[in-house]
Order: sequence, then structure tokens, then C-alpha cells
Amino acid sequence: MTFKTPEVEAEFDSVSTFLHLMAKDFETASKLFAGQDIVITRVKEHICGDSGVHEAHRAFDVRDEFDGKRLFTDDQVKSLVDHINTLYPRNDGKPTCIHHSFNCGPFHFHIQLALLTTAYEAVKSGEQNSGN
Repeated sequence: MTFKTPEVEAEFDSVSTFLHLMAKDFETASKLFAGQDIVITRVKEHICGDSGVHEAHRAFDVRDEFDGKRLFTDDQVKSLVDHINTLYPRNDGKPTCIHHSFNCGPFHFHIQLALLTTAYEAVKSGEQNSGN
């Protein structure tokens, strides 16, 4: 797993353990389905018009397109998205992983924690820190 910049790596180091696990599982699947290491391109950076999920430390993006060239085939994209969505299903009707281009930018995978998962982690962390 590599990062677009050292700043993105530092941001990733500060997110939840659950996001780290999701990234590791995505990387493992990427190697299995496509023979590719992953590049994390965005963690907390704000982009005008986005939902705020990155700033809330609940998402990360993985590169698919660079210099106008796709790194993954359509079949590999489908396999990766389906795998992550099966591995990490949400109960709010939304997918955990999508593949898209945001605001005409490069294609990428967007992997996002559901809000309730983040709340659960905070409660669980509080329990561990209080000795319960």
C-alpha cells in the first residue's frame, strides 16, 4: 500500500482501525483480482461539493485512473467493488465501496464507513479506555 503524498499517509495514520482494516482487505483483494498494489489518494482532504465524509474521517479513496489511463479493467473494478460490499455490508441501503469520477476528476474507488459504525467504534473505544 502506498500513498499519493506523505500528507495523505499521515492523515491515514490518524483514522480508525476499522478503516485500516478495510484498506488492508481492499489491498489484498486488489492483489488477488488484479495483481495490483493500491495507492491511497485521499483521506481527509475537502473537495468542494463533497458530502463531508472525508473530513469526518470516515472514508478513503484508492486510485484507478492516472494521467488519463485506467489501472483496473471494468471486470476487476466490479470484482473489487462487489467483494468489499459483500465483506462490509451496510444496513442503510448504501454501498460501502463505489467506483466513480467525482466532479469530472479521475476514476477512483471510494470506501466509506457508515455513520453508525463510527459511532459504535467511539463507544467501544470509550469502553476500552474506561476499563469496562
